[in-house]
Amino acid sequence: MEKFTVTAKLKTPIIFGGGYCTLDAVLGSILFEELGDVEAAHSAIPLRCTDGLFHASAAIMEPFYSRPVTFVANLRADHTVNPALLQKNKAGNVHRRMGKKRRQDFGAVLNKYSLYSAEDVVWYAEGDRERAQELLTPIAFIGKRRGSGFGEVKIKKIATVTPVP
Repeated sequence: MEKFTVTAKLKTPIIFGGGYCTLDAVLGSILFEELGDVEAAHSAIPLRCTDGLFHASAAIMEPFYSRPVTFVANLRADHTVNPALLQKNKAGNVHRRMGKKRRQDFGAVLNKYSLYSAEDVVWYAEGDRERAQELLTPIAFIGKRRGSGFGEVKIKKIATVTPVP
């Protein structure tokens, strides 16, 4: 186990959903996509862990610009829903028309996030540097809304921290 830093160069602004973007969360999400099992992904995170707490920092950056952003998510009813699960009308049939109440249930939702523009994002950690580098090198996006093009990164450097004498 060694202490190391991860520096990611941001190509596009990044979005965090609130709270912190920790290195163990980034590594855990990569491992979950690979393994498909939360417990297996959590136990495979290559960082030192003491009593369930990983030795890794939250994302550290100096944003030169930040602002709130809102995205609209339109929720629609799935047409393959079992009719037995749906509310029936007085005649005992499933409601076919999309009334005001059902439209409201499956309407638009506003999701609010914080957007940050910065040059670099840095994490400090302790663990298996080589395995962390192996997991982080191929990733292209981090953070919320990464599927929409936000948080594009290039892992610039994973370096061992040398203690100050």
